[in-house]
Amino acid sequence: MSNKRQLKKIKWNELVRLTSLLAVVGFFILVPLSNWYANNKIAYNQQRLVGLADGEFMAFIYSCLDNLYSLWSDPIKAATSNNGSLWAYTVLGIPISDPLGLIAELINSVKFPTKYLIGGLIPFLIALIFGRVFCAWFCPMVLLFGINARIRKALDKVGVPLLRIKLPSYTRTFLFWFGLIISHFMGAWVWHFILPYITFSHEIFSIIIFSSVTIGFYFLLSIVLLDLAVIPGEFCKSVCPTGLLLGWVGRFRLFKIHAESTKCPKYCIQCLNVCPVGLYPRKDIKLNSCHLCLKCKNQCPKQIISLRPTFNLSKVAKLSKKAIPLIQNFLIFSVLTISGSAKAHHYKGLPHYSYFENYPQVPILEFIAEGHDYEMLATVYNFQGLNMEQVDSPDDVRLYVYIFDIQRNKSYLGKVNFEISSDNEKILQINKLEPEQESIYLLQKKIKEQSNLLLTASFLNDEGKQIIIKLPIQITPSFLEAYGVYFAIVGFFIVVMAIKLLARNKSTKESDKRLAYAK
Repeated sequence: MSNKRQLKKIKWNELVRLTSLLAVVGFFILVPLSNWYANNKIAYNQQRLVGLADGEFMAFIYSCLDNLYSLWSDPIKAATSNNGSLWAYTVLGIPISDPLGLIAELINSVKFPTKYLIGGLIPFLIALIFGRVFCAWFCPMVLLFGINARIRKALDKVGVPLLRIKLPSYTRTFLFWFGLIISHFMGAWVWHFILPYITFSHEIFSIIIFSSVTIGFYFLLSIVLLDLAVIPGEFCKSVCPTGLLLGWVGRFRLFKIHAESTKCPKYCIQCLNVCPVGLYPRKDIKLNSCHLCLKCKNQCPKQIISLRPTFNLSKVAKLSKKAIPLIQNFLIFSVLTISGSAKAHHYKGLPHYSYFENYPQVPILEFIAEGHDYEMLATVYNFQGLNMEQVDSPDDVRLYVYIFDIQRNKSYLGKVNFEISSDNEKILQINKLEPEQESIYLLQKKIKEQSNLLLTASFLNDEGKQIIIKLPIQITPSFLEAYGVYFAIVGFFIVVMAIKLLARNKSTKESDKRLAYAK
């Protein structure tokens, strides 16, 4: 292949990858704009009125989005079908979530939604086919790190001294387990200060909607500056726990980079020089950390590096042996999942960025019931027993109730009569209660700790028919929910020790067989 044709192929491959990365960034710019459009569509439904409220430029944006979403029969529904951040998002109603987000929710949630589970499996399935392809083709941080590499190269040419510190590979292993343990006790927000690509998507939303940045912006800026001046390329290689997780799964990938090492020039290291994670396809066989960016393939002067299928029936035994660490980690996740405590979770149809101060942000209990084409969610926030000086009513139990009209796919915003009873004894009665922010009904009262509580809601639907929904609730967690984490820790060590002992026994038997055969 001539140098001209090879250069043209390199540019084409890089252009496709760049387009993929820009499309990801474009999607997370579209998400807040789409939600803004939906709100203005409901409020004004006219470009002129939007211009009077937000200016001519935003009126132009509204017009463009209106032309786009008018292709669907329900523009508002189409606009809100794209939601979320890289932690968890939907594309035209299809849920997709971060692999670490899935594991964190498995550990932290008592009641786990199947929809989230399905969405979380999508990245794993992609990793089983192509390995860590997310890192090179979908992670927006690659764009920022790529810009850093060009700036650093320019600074090197003019003689600006820059550090180049190498981090140990176990850094990401530490962050992986540290993040899971800390997020179990403090909530999933911890990952926003470990995974910068999640913060990246959140900051885009904040800039577009609120014209400001959050504290996450400074974390993101610090990562970019460290990559530029101190640890170039080390974040993807040695820090990112998502890359570690996808690398584990990628051991079983169906396709991987393969170099015909017998045809390689003797001292050629061009593939090693361009690899963002320091792999050498000529000598490295496993390549579990490979991003599949194809830079090595494009740079190879002999064009003897290719993407090949790896799976065949003769490797089943070897794959089963390689699966032991993965099975071990899966069992650890399962043990932690069994007894994870409930954390604050978003209400149906309300994204995380919509939360106001009335939403509880500490461990809670969540209950749900359906009736007459309505869905009622009750979130219990128990202040009782907590010595909290900043709480207005430390002896009260607060119930945040959300009623959703399933048939019309919208929140119910009318007046509701609520009653809490125990063994037919009325504890609380509130008539004609109106919703507060986020369509939430707030009930607050000091309630004795008892398990047989019944929450009853009665209201009139749009046709004037009375709707009654009954929901059994409790205000204190069960024994398993309260002390499950301690059983999880003990179970964790038991499972790990059992696997280690089995692996050691198997290794001893194989060694004995080899010695016997040698004699």
